[in-house]
Amino acid sequence: MDLEKINARFRLLGKKVIKYRYLVLIIFAIFVGFSFMGLKGIEKDSSNDAWYFDDDPVIVLEDRFEKMFGNTDICAVHIQVDNVFKKENLAKVRELTYELEHEVPMVDEVTSITDFEFVTGTDWGIDVGDLIPEEIPADKETLEGLKQKALAKKTLYNRLVSDDAKETWVLVELRKDPDNWRKNKDYLTYLQNKAKEYPKLYQGFNLSSEPVAPNYITGKIANRIARQDKYQSLNPRTTGTACMTVDKRDFFLKETPGLMKLGLIISIILLGVFLRSFRGVVFPIVIAIGAMVITLGIEGYFKTTVQPSVLPMPLFLGLAVAVGYSIHLFNFFKKEFLRTGKRKEAVITAIEKTGWPLLFTALTTICALMSFAFIKIKVLNWMGYTTALIVALTYLLTVLVFAIVLSFGRDRKSSHKLVEEEGSGLEGKLAALGKWILKNTMPIISVSIILTLIFVYGLTKTEVDFDNERTMGRKVPFVDRMISVGETKIGSMINYDIGIEFTEDNVVKDPEFLQRLDSFVQEIEGFSLTKRTTSILNILKDLNQVLNEDNPAYYKIPETRPMIAQTLLLYENAGGDELDKWVDYNYKKLRIRVEISKFRQKELLAEHQRIEELGKELFPEAKVFISGSGAKYTDMSYKVSIGQVKAFLIGLIVIAFLMMLVFGSVKVGLIGLIPNISPVLAVGGVMGIFSIPFDMITATLMPMIMGLAVDDTIHFINHAKYEYQQRGDYVLSIEHTFRVVGKSLFMTSLVLIFNFAAYLSSIAKLYIHFGVLAGVGILAALLADYFVTPVCLNMIKPFDKKYEKIIDESKDFL
Repeated sequence: MDLEKINARFRLLGKKVIKYRYLVLIIFAIFVGFSFMGLKGIEKDSSNDAWYFDDDPVIVLEDRFEKMFGNTDICAVHIQVDNVFKKENLAKVRELTYELEHEVPMVDEVTSITDFEFVTGTDWGIDVGDLIPEEIPADKETLEGLKQKALAKKTLYNRLVSDDAKETWVLVELRKDPDNWRKNKDYLTYLQNKAKEYPKLYQGFNLSSEPVAPNYITGKIANRIARQDKYQSLNPRTTGTACMTVDKRDFFLKETPGLMKLGLIISIILLGVFLRSFRGVVFPIVIAIGAMVITLGIEGYFKTTVQPSVLPMPLFLGLAVAVGYSIHLFNFFKKEFLRTGKRKEAVITAIEKTGWPLLFTALTTICALMSFAFIKIKVLNWMGYTTALIVALTYLLTVLVFAIVLSFGRDRKSSHKLVEEEGSGLEGKLAALGKWILKNTMPIISVSIILTLIFVYGLTKTEVDFDNERTMGRKVPFVDRMISVGETKIGSMINYDIGIEFTEDNVVKDPEFLQRLDSFVQEIEGFSLTKRTTSILNILKDLNQVLNEDNPAYYKIPETRPMIAQTLLLYENAGGDELDKWVDYNYKKLRIRVEISKFRQKELLAEHQRIEELGKELFPEAKVFISGSGAKYTDMSYKVSIGQVKAFLIGLIVIAFLMMLVFGSVKVGLIGLIPNISPVLAVGGVMGIFSIPFDMITATLMPMIMGLAVDDTIHFINHAKYEYQQRGDYVLSIEHTFRVVGKSLFMTSLVLIFNFAAYLSSIAKLYIHFGVLAGVGILAALLADYFVTPVCLNMIKPFDKKYEKIIDESKDFL
């Protein structure tokens, strides 16, 4: 690779940029305006389905399950009072139940202590009615009697109502999401009718032409109803996937802009201190915003769906890249402008000197980010190609638009200030650091090895965990509410469903099968995370007890097939309809709902594996599968843990290949890997040592940090090679490299570290973790480039030795 020839081509590009600068600015303005109009086309989807591709096995299983039994997700309101069985409390629960059932969209059924099937025995069989009469009694004795009846029911005890009668649920079962809901006109009409009927409740939703995601509008309306002032005496706490999705989205929409603003302010202040130029401060931000608007605007025209919680991640990196690229170009411009006093010539020289290393940096960063494509999660794929496009546009806008902005203005007299600063300023100190490093090679190697071993040890302790308490923290209101509900007597955090499917009809009526099912359920209930299970067994056992004078000893499965068939027939004839939730019409498909008290990824994964093993043992003739939110979280964590390893290795291989190809040397390529591996090891080591889990945000950090780290590495090695071609001496080349690009590396890294440090002000652990780990990674990359890269270059001497001969011959000639 002949750097002089490459630089000459970029110098020619610089001249053309100056020549057509007005045209370039007009094109840039048109692109931004056009893209800005496309932003409204971005579709936001906060549901778990937004993480998956339609053909993913998890989604295929879920669709199969929902065709059998409907939506696996629920909305729920946990109520906690001094006594549920007070007239005023029961009246409010009934009113809340009515509003949720009639005003929340996509509701299938609502169950509460005032509205559920209460089965009693009669002289002629079974009666299915209500526990709480239409006119709620006022006297304490009658209410106490109702309380005792409820607590005597095992299907209610510490399920729908707590043993101390201080807690109860209002459970909202949801219908299956409409097929292709974004273009479903019937669904849109349904929502519009709801909005006309309850205009105040649906205020803020634009339903004129496009529908709203079912889980979002369902959770939003349920939250609005439950949080009305008139229900505050019930201490209502909404939970369930839909309600939590809304609160999570609202939290990020409020938290993230504030953090980005703070990071932006910090960046502006530091750029002002370092660059001391209005253009150098303002236009890197303009470049970053321009690249983001163009990228998201283009995606908007293609109606791209975005998960709001991860939307900030490409924007974070886009700002970081824009600042880094701009600092490199501006510093070369400033030096040349001070030296010559000619503004346009300084811009051309800046493009000449930085065009190629910035291009190579952009290419390698893009390749690192595109490694996200190998993780089979839709959101991470989106993050990969979106961030890659932002990086590509940032490079183009930096070399074109930012350079053009610097070209406007008057020329000045040349200054000797730069020459003086080289000897006494930061450049001189960095040059001295370069000398010191080369004189202390062995201590630096020793410290590097020790740190590497420590970080590798920490890396072995890392784990993937989507537990909200670890990743978000209880300072986040909706997380604290969710965990608090899970800690109550009847509460649970999330649930998952188990489907069992046979090929023959009426298998579920077989007592031998039901006994196996009972053993299956009992083992699941013995899991450490299980709070409770619900299935056809609860109904059958309760019916058997009712038909035997309510004797608790008969809370068991009827003994024979005729008894089971007769029991179910009596129940159906009495008007009972709960069976439809748990078994299909032909009695060959059934459902078990498992509620868990807390989310522990490793434990839940092990429990799911045990369920699959038990399913094969107890039901070899059936298909047993797991679906629902809990199943998605465990599957997602597995995909992230495998995918991040793939993404890292692929990104590393691609970067190494590009470095070897461009620098024309295997040695240089391998040397370039060291400072790119260092931040990854440092980040992983810190995560393992301090028990910071990989979640959906931190899992994206390593490829991003690797993309940022390669920036400094390329600038250092590229300039070291250029200096070596001029001087033919490694020590002098490295010393001068520190003098010329060392300052830019320092400034860029410091701005980025403090930019990400803004996220330490968040109450959410994942942002705090992100801020800390990003800072650790960037610092590790800078230290590796300052200390390890020059040592390796001096020891291995990878550049073409012909330049030593050329320099020697020149000296002899002189």
